[in-house]
Amino acid sequence: MSKKKNLNNQRSIESEKALIASVLTDNAQIERVLPIVKKDMFYNSFNGVIWSKIVDLYRSGVAVDVTTLQSQLDNGDSPTETPVSDILGFFDCMVSASNSIQYAKNIYEKSELRKLSVMVNKIQESLGTDNIKTNDTLSKIHSSIGDILSIHGDTKFNLDNTIKDAISDMNNSDNTIKFGFNSLDNMVGGMRRGEITVVAGRPGHFKSTMIVNIVNSLLKRKYKVLVINREMRNSSVIQKLMVIESVQVSYSRVITGELTKNDKLDLDVTADELSSTYGENLQMKDVGNDFESTVKLIRQVKPDVVIDDYIGLATLRHIDDPRLRTDAIMKEYKSICKSNNICAIVVSQLNRKCEERPNKRPIPSDLRESGSIEQDAETILFMFYEYRYSGSGSKNGEFGLDVIVGKNRYGKTGTVELGVLGDKCKVYDHHSIALADNYEIQELSNDESKFQKNKNNNRKPKSLLQNSKQQTIQIWGWVASV
Repeated sequence: MSKKKNLNNQRSIESEKALIASVLTDNAQIERVLPIVKKDMFYNSFNGVIWSKIVDLYRSGVAVDVTTLQSQLDNGDSPTETPVSDILGFFDCMVSASNSIQYAKNIYEKSELRKLSVMVNKIQESLGTDNIKTNDTLSKIHSSIGDILSIHGDTKFNLDNTIKDAISDMNNSDNTIKFGFNSLDNMVGGMRRGEITVVAGRPGHFKSTMIVNIVNSLLKRKYKVLVINREMRNSSVIQKLMVIESVQVSYSRVITGELTKNDKLDLDVTADELSSTYGENLQMKDVGNDFESTVKLIRQVKPDVVIDDYIGLATLRHIDDPRLRTDAIMKEYKSICKSNNICAIVVSQLNRKCEERPNKRPIPSDLRESGSIEQDAETILFMFYEYRYSGSGSKNGEFGLDVIVGKNRYGKTGTVELGVLGDKCKVYDHHSIALADNYEIQELSNDESKFQKNKNNNRKPKSLLQNSKQQTIQIWGWVASV
């Protein structure tokens, strides 16, 4: 009984009647809907018989109307044994003959949903007893869902409209979102909506630091950002953002809990500023690694940029093999970015092969599950901290950080030299700027009076604990007080 009720819920009888009335009114509509509708898609058997007769008449070159159609029918074909009366009743369901395409799509969709319902029942019956049959049915379900979703897409390509859209895109600077580092943006142009950027590196090469700095830059420019923290907690990311924006606070003192009085004053002001600057444009999630919930959240938030840190920790139901899972996730990101007009930054680990080479520099084949990642990404950026291997013998020393552009679908590849100050969680446009900032921070730390004067001149410290209206930064699913 429940199965039958489920199938009955997927009826399209009104659309079936409206489609038949439409093509009887205007025979030109038959050619438009023939690629969509087949006889076996009709839920009502009489409507299916009527459609079959209409197609036969049309293909024979005979004008199709109520009279010619009646000549092909027997009274026994009709449930009331008065086929003409039944056909004339179809016109009550038709709004306009020009709506024939939509009627046909409705019939197609309901037919596919009925098939889907049957397949779901088959899966329930085969679970735990026949894995081959279950996997085969799952594959058919996947194909069926794709057909259902695609049937409501555009059915006609219009060159003139597409050219106008292309020109509009070229004139719209918002279609490209800059990373926020001049030398890097000059080489790769930034991120393009509808596309994927991969940021990868071995542990200790500042890939997470790079991501946090990109997040900070995007939020300052008022983009909406969704960060999926699969490795770090949301609060850890906020801590790094606060260290970046503070005057003197070091990350080492944050993680050891050895904050000075001036650090605490500095953090009070920074928290206030971040709350005001970021507002609701920052959304983060650190609970659950299932990719299905990630997709749902992206569609709810509708960000300009989604950042997934990192893809290797994502799980996907029914797929245990890492390569197949990564391939499926990358293709899903591709679809999400395109359909929602957003950018995605996917963080990935590298395998150890790069460290076996003399120069240690990564290449695309070092990507874990490299086939799908390398194929689907438009841009691949490798983080490389030479100082980790060569110490003082590295080209730009402790404050140098290289971004190796391993793939750039629309331009050149090469190495971009940036700067980094690890204890400030900060990436700079050049290593010399990082060196200068480090010197200034050290001076402030060594001269408390100078630090206090700087604070008084440039900011008005205000402890959030003394503020009756506590400042907050919104995190997905909860609100973190800072």
